[in-house]
Amino acid sequence: MIPSAPERRLLVTPAVEVKLNERQKRIIQQVLVAGSVTRRGCVAQFKIANDTAGRDLKGLTEMGLLDTEGKGLAVSYVLPIPAKSTDN
Repeated sequence: MIPSAPERRLLVTPAVEVKLNERQKRIIQQVLVAGSVTRRGCVAQFKIANDTAGRDLKGLTEMGLLDTEGKGLAVSYVLPIPAKSTDN
């Protein structure tokens, strides 16, 4: 399981965690701490190419570990909001 900030927690199963590269794990940790990340922020923080940041973030969203907010250059990546149960 990826270590997280105490106030926000994301449970990642071992089967999913094995699919993540170290950068993606660090990106998730950053989202847990800061609340969101941007592609540009990942490029600067992790010293990676813009395309690499895009691939990492796209992979995390496709796995359901991150959601996007905004459009175009204003896109930020956040933790997904859990679906509310409709059971009474």
